[in-house]
Amino acid sequence: MSRTVDPISAPNQHLAGNILNPSSSPALSLHAAKGRNSSGRTWKVRPQKRASSLVTSNRANARSKSWEAKQKQRLLNKEIKEAQAELIRDRIEEKRAKRERRAENERRRMENEYEN
Repeated sequence: MSRTVDPISAPNQHLAGNILNPSSSPALSLHAAKGRNSSGRTWKVRPQKRASSLVTSNRANARSKSWEAKQKQRLLNKEIKEAQAELIRDRIEEKRAKRERRAENERRRMENEYEN
């Protein structure tokens, strides 16, 4: 049996058998660590691909979107940005009104204090 094996294709893939005794199953013996890791992480017993390569290897992810789907996504993004801008404008307006109300109350308080 060859010691070279393709890395595991999915993250958190379960390999049946006793991981402390890799010779307990053929699948584990293929993925058993070859000596000591240079990082010193002895618990890493099987090679793994990068997560980015796992995501992009899906053919559905690599397929380009249709023009209609792109336009729909653009419209949705535009609506989201407009809603966010509206919320920000409302918050600024509320702060301005609160400032004006506070200044008006302060002015009235000063006038009443002056009259008395």
